[in-house]
Amino acid sequence: MTAAKDLVRQNRRYAKLRWGSLLGTIAMRALSNFTEQFRFSIANGDLLFLGNGWYVTHSGLTSLARRNRCALKFNRFSLFVILRHNDGHSRQ
Repeated sequence: MTAAKDLVRQNRRYAKLRWGSLLGTIAMRALSNFTEQFRFSIANGDLLFLGNGWYVTHSGLTSLARRNRCALKFNRFSLFVILRHNDGHSRQ
């Protein structure tokens, strides 16, 4: 079994343990899609189920940025996100 399928199974198991009867078929399908597409992990705190929907946490966003080689720069006044492309070009 692939790592992606293992993560889907793990997320579904953790979601059922944590949110149980709150999760319907649509929510579980969405969880599988988010897991496959973005590799979010419930165990790592990337996703929360709140008010009938999945929400990506700050931790989840920073993990996604790291996996996609995005650099996050913070200062007191602003937040700049620089996307690094495989061809070496950057944009702000």
